[in-house]
Amino acid sequence: MAGVSLAVRGGEIVGIAGVEGNGQSELFEALAGLRSAASGAVRVGGAPVDGLAPRARQERGIGHVPEDRHQRGLVLDLTVEENLVLGRQRGFAGPFGLERAKIRAEAEKRIKESDIRPPDPTARVAGLSGGNQQKLVVARELARPGLKILLCAQPTRGVDIGAIEQIHRQLVAARDRGLAILLVSAELSELKALSDRLLVIYKGRLAAELDGAALAAPDALERVGGLMTGAS
Repeated sequence: MAGVSLAVRGGEIVGIAGVEGNGQSELFEALAGLRSAASGAVRVGGAPVDGLAPRARQERGIGHVPEDRHQRGLVLDLTVEENLVLGRQRGFAGPFGLERAKIRAEAEKRIKESDIRPPDPTARVAGLSGGNQQKLVVARELARPGLKILLCAQPTRGVDIGAIEQIHRQLVAARDRGLAILLVSAELSELKALSDRLLVIYKGRLAAELDGAALAAPDALERVGGLMTGAS
């Protein structure tokens, strides 16, 4: 992507629409610190995070729901409770190592809040359905201390209707609590339902921005589809 400038405010969901391969994945990886950017700057709450590793960016308030939960979001051979604290184990460390009781309590809380099934903290994540695996990833990222912005990529790809509804409720509730969310999805209906503003990408550049009123229009999806392909 080139020449892209965007801002996400606390308390809003900004969606990104575009035909796959137009730079959305690379943009999210650069923001999360997984890919080096050739130029530009990234700021969280006004503070620069350029050059920082993914963990350091997390500590400064960036959460990341990756588009491939198996490759980047989970360790399938670990348990539900271990995956729920993945990347923030330091917060559960005591003088003699990890405090297992504290981890268990955290897991039980997140399992109940997110309706992760089966409700067993010791279950291996590999045995969970795709929808429950995704609910776990979203729950963990939303629970990060000091979270300021959530990079949310394809949050409901390959999951069932029940999981979709649960994840959508969690994202909206987090937005309403003041979280900034940057959302990319291949599902235009999902972007329309969740986004307060929508940015359309075409050939690696921002082609248009639609506000809430434009998204509420009856022909909004048709207009977005045309912008995505350069027809509008």
